[in-house]
Amino acid sequence: MIVNIIFCGGNDGPQGPMSFDIGEAFMRFLRILTVMLLPFLAAPALAQSAPIKVVATTGMIADAASQIGGDLIELKTLMGAGVDPHSFRQTRSDILALMNADLILWNGLYLEAQLEPLLLDLGQSRTVVAVAEAIPQDRLRSHPEYEDRFDPHVWMDPTLWHCCRGGRGYPTRQIAQSSRV
Repeated sequence: MIVNIIFCGGNDGPQGPMSFDIGEAFMRFLRILTVMLLPFLAAPALAQSAPIKVVATTGMIADAASQIGGDLIELKTLMGAGVDPHSFRQTRSDILALMNADLILWNGLYLEAQLEPLLLDLGQSRTVVAVAEAIPQDRLRSHPEYEDRFDPHVWMDPTLWHCCRGGRGYPTRQIAQSSRV
């Protein structure tokens, strides 16, 4: 219940369950990333050590991580402006950055189709969070020809962003363990 109130606003509001404020939806997204990065940022000893290595696949995710982590993180964005995430192929330096990351943030929902096998494999040994996969499936847009695949462009609809909860099976324990505290 408390998690729902923090991240989804609790009540639906006077305009119904789909009413939202774009600024409020963005602030909820920032709260999610704050919760994900909090174990890294809260440790005083960590502030004196090397920055936390965070890799984000897209600019939208990287912007939010940068606002939250500030100088305490070393952020690498894999895909710059104009890069098609569906067909993006990682380079050797991208793989090295992913393997050295303390935290990897990706969209999920098959947006990073070429990267997905690598990201899932890396998730076995480090904290990897598919931020868009927290959205309930009944809220996602589907197509009858693509069973169990959903439109990954969820940032285009703020009503889909506003309930991100940090991914299924929120990895609090893994984040705390990888914080090098």
